[in-house]
Parts: sequence; structure tokens; C-alpha cells
Amino acid sequence: MPTVTGYLKDLVGATMGNRQGVIVFRPNEPMVQAATTTPGTIHPTAEVRVTPASNGSFSVNLTATTVMLSDAYYTIRIEWVDKGIPPMDFPDWQVRVPVGSGGHIGQFIVLGPPNGGWGGSLPNLSLVLISETRPDNLQVGQLWLQATPGAHASPDGALNTGILYRGTW
Repeated sequence: MPTVTGYLKDLVGATMGNRQGVIVFRPNEPMVQAATTTPGTIHPTAEVRVTPASNGSFSVNLTATTVMLSDAYYTIRIEWVDKGIPPMDFPDWQVRVPVGSGGHIGQFIVLGPPNGGWGGSLPNLSLVLISETRPDNLQVGQLWLQATPGAHASPDGALNTGILYRGTW
């Protein structure tokens, strides 16, 4: 899983002094993995909670959202440990985590539509599904490359039909 790092002040925009909080990453919906090594894996909406270090730094492993069948992302909530201080929600922030080693949280925050995805259970249009036959889970707008998986590495070019379809049904 990619590692997302940062500081509490990166999120709230100011040094928080002695205030302590817990950062909660919440998936927008259950996610079904459509690519990489474990397609079909279901990721529930379980929150991922991280308590920053005393200097405000945090590091958290999050599931990559860019390989999910639907338009998946995390939202952020900060729950303050101080009594009587209400939590801070960032409902318009979409944390979209790509496959790879991760990086600073600022790289992954998208401020909602239209620059991000649509949110909700719409198809992830950045995926290209590759198979010899039409995938059962192809959604409107998604791309399907009719090809033998791994055919690009094959010396037999006849294995790859090279036909690209966009889901319309």
C-alpha cells in the first residue's frame, strides 16, 4: 500500500501549538479493485485513523484508489483530543492515492468536482480494462482493450487484437 505522509499543519493551515488530533481517512464508498495484482478484492469503508507524532508529522498506509472500479477517494476528518473542540471535516477534499510508493498528502488532495472525479459509484474512467472478452463489470464510459493480457510482451503480435472499446451499455 502507498504511504501518505505529511504534517497536521499541512491540513489545517496553521501550527496548532499543543493541540493534538487524530486524522481520520474515510473511503467514500466500498471499493472493488479492478487492476494490479489482486483484481476483484473488496475494500470496505473502514476508516483509517492515524495519530500524528508530537511534532505533527504523520505517516499512513492507504489503499490505492486509482485502480478501483468506481471513482474512489478518501475524505479527511480531524478529531481533536482537546475536550470541547468540535471535529474538523474537509468534505470537498478528495484524497486520491495512486499506485506506487506514495508521497506527501498535498500531492493527492483534489478539491472535488469538476477537477476531481464525480464521487460516488460512477465508473473510474482512468482505468483501461484488458481482456479477450468483454468484462462483465464494464460500465458506461470505461475503456476496454480487447487483447490477451500480457500480449504486449509477446513476440506473437497476433495475440493482441488492438481493439479499444468504450462502455456504452
